[in-house]
Amino acid sequence: DADVIINLPKMKVHLAGTVTLSLKNWNGLVPNVHPSGQQQGAHRIDLGQKFADLYRAVKADLTIIDGIIGMEGQGPHAGTPVEMNLIIAGSDMVATDAVTSYVMGFDPMEIPAVRCAGTEGLGEIDLNNIEVVGESADSVRKIFKRPNDNPVGMYKGFTVYVQQTCPGCYVNVRGALDSFANSGISMSEFLKNYGEVVVVAGGVPDFDPEFAKDKHLFVCGDCWEHFPSAESVRKATEMAKDVTYYPGCAPVYIFSQLNTDLQKLAER
Repeated sequence: DADVIINLPKMKVHLAGTVTLSLKNWNGLVPNVHPSGQQQGAHRIDLGQKFADLYRAVKADLTIIDGIIGMEGQGPHAGTPVEMNLIIAGSDMVATDAVTSYVMGFDPMEIPAVRCAGTEGLGEIDLNNIEVVGESADSVRKIFKRPNDNPVGMYKGFTVYVQQTCPGCYVNVRGALDSFANSGISMSEFLKNYGEVVVVAGGVPDFDPEFAKDKHLFVCGDCWEHFPSAESVRKATEMAKDVTYYPGCAPVYIFSQLNTDLQKLAER
């Protein structure tokens, strides 16, 4: 019922979607009315298309991106601040995100949401066709450290199997492990006192159930049950020290919940 809609995102990178600017901020339009609570959080491989579709349905009258302090690296929870001292505003969300992503050191076509919305004609993605007033994009451009969304082999003793799944699970697992690593708890002391961790998501044809024996097993998502390797995962649940399930597609809540559960283990 508002006369004007204003979109106010921050300038930051994101494990899911590369950056989170005005188009990704539009995820907040979706009410969590599904019983699973995952309607808003659903971050699957089609995430960029989801945001393009949301923009097709509802457009902001004005977008104002807060770039005073940006975020690079492992955003949105484990990134590092970047002083930019910028405000970037526009009436075309696609154009505004295209310019901002360029200012952050990206090609706009690298950003799934911007690419989908731009190629579908929902806004202008070509920097040559976008009028920029004030400081030029090149004069304020910095190369932001890119997010690495792959959780495999990142932390010793925290073994992740995500061989056949969409980015939804592995992005959220990586975010959770990064957050735990930054929680102040010594990961080496955790392993010494509480043992190793195994995380499984999707189809895992190379997974040997014996590897989970006497370890903390975390099983993510819904699709693992529909792969031929499901029986191996079930056997692993019988051999593990304990098992935690995170249902959903994708279970975006594990970004915080897996981190929380690991911290609870450390407090035992």
